[in-house]
Amino acid sequence: MQDLEKQLLVAKEQIRKLQNGQQTKEHMLENGATDSSAPDIPITVPDLNSNPQRRPRPPVTQGLAGVRAHLRNYSRGVFKSPPPYRQVGFQSNFSPQLPELPPQSVADAILAQYYQTIHSVIPILHWPQFVQRYEEVRKQGDLSGVPPCWGSVLFAVFACGLLYTVDPQIKASYPDNGRSFIGYSRQLTDLFNDEFTIDHAQSALLTSIFLTELNCKSAAWTWLGSSVRIAQDIGLHRESGPWPVVEGEMRRRVWWGMYVWDR
Repeated sequence: MQDLEKQLLVAKEQIRKLQNGQQTKEHMLENGATDSSAPDIPITVPDLNSNPQRRPRPPVTQGLAGVRAHLRNYSRGVFKSPPPYRQVGFQSNFSPQLPELPPQSVADAILAQYYQTIHSVIPILHWPQFVQRYEEVRKQGDLSGVPPCWGSVLFAVFACGLLYTVDPQIKASYPDNGRSFIGYSRQLTDLFNDEFTIDHAQSALLTSIFLTELNCKSAAWTWLGSSVRIAQDIGLHRESGPWPVVEGEMRRRVWWGMYVWDR
């Protein structure tokens, strides 16, 4: 209690001094005196047409490439990076049996038919790059030089293109209407894959288109749902990202191709 009483007395004394000082200043101002305690602050007015003084820029933050690399290396199986910063790895444990390519004349006719029909409506493939890669595969003679997921896209294109082929000789050579091609496409897709790419989304969407044309509506609906999930996993529904112009445009086309086909 004594300490509190001492603190109250000290506080009251300080308040009294402040009140007396304020009254003294008001009295001086009324009599025309100036407040000598007020500091003189110089006011600088810039000249006309003069450039304003630039403020120093904040320091540039260091790049986070090393942090991203550590997250990818040390958090495998625990944390997965968001799609814009995810690096797709190669699954070496998936080595399916590679199917044989159809004869070149047949393949060229099927690809031309696909380009005139499905590609003109849903252009989910970058056609110049696709044709260039197909020619490289044709020169090599097999699919050993490309990822299996791209081979899955190729045979899905064969299956869809064969549906619209009117050549009787080609139709006679493939009486199953492309079911063997779509089977090869599924064979080249890893069902336990955890590193999806845009090729997986394109292959699933083309499979849905093929099954719809065969009136297999339930199977087509299931494959369409798989393609949408793959697209969401790799971030095709996002507009922003560190992708090149062509890749960003193709990601947009594949996503909206799924939307149009679903509608």
